[in-house]
Amino acid sequence: FVERRWLYKCDDVLQDIANFWVNLENILEHLRHRTGHVEPLITAAAKSANIEKLLLQRMRQYFAMWKQILRMCEAMVAEAMKMRESLYGFLRGGNTSAALRGGNTPAALN
Repeated sequence: FVERRWLYKCDDVLQDIANFWVNLENILEHLRHRTGHVEPLITAAAKSANIEKLLLQRMRQYFAMWKQILRMCEAMVAEAMKMRESLYGFLRGGNTSAALRGGNTPAALN
């Protein structure tokens, strides 16, 4: 039964990865649509101080959003890089001791 729990855990992790990509795709699509709203602000900002303030506010929001996207992607990549060596070692039939130390095996779920 330990192996079954481990497989369920693997399934959960793969579902989390799939959710990450779906969420990232949704965020990027939303940003793409909002970009069209910013372009008129850029043109109008030269004519109005209030619109210029609104433009600068929007630009700060975009900057903050991209920083969050960057952090989210960096965290996902860092986690994948930690596991990559042991996973590829296993696939090549090599030493899997790195995976064993990480607790990512059925025995670790006892």
